[in-house]
Amino acid sequence: MDKLHEETQELVEARTHKSHADICEEFGDMMFVMVNISRHLDIDPEDALRAANRKFTRRFRYIETKFNNDQEALKKATIQELEKLWIEAKPKKRLNDWPCQLKDNHNEYIQPN
Repeated sequence: MDKLHEETQELVEARTHKSHADICEEFGDMMFVMVNISRHLDIDPEDALRAANRKFTRRFRYIETKFNNDQEALKKATIQELEKLWIEAKPKKRLNDWPCQLKDNHNEYIQPN
C-alpha cells in the first residue's frame, strides 16, 4: 500500500505542476499499482471494476428516480441534496454483486457461490 500512496502523491503533484501528458502518465502508474495490488489479493481487477460500475449505476438511477427523471431538476440540485440521496441509495445490507467477498478473518478473499 505504500507504493499506492507514493503514486497517489505523484499524481497530486503532477496535477499541480505538470502537463496533461505527465498527469496521464502518473494516473497510469497508479492504475498499474492498483492492478498489482489486486493480483496480491487474488482479485480480478476487471471484475471488481465492473461491480463498482454496477454499484454506481444503481445509486445514480436511484437519484434519478427521486427527481422523477427530470434532468433539469437534477442539474439544479445542490451537492448536499445529491449526497443525501447518494447515501440513501446505499443498501442497508451489502448486495451480493461483488466478484469476491471477505471471509470472517478479513484476510482472505473468496468467490461468492
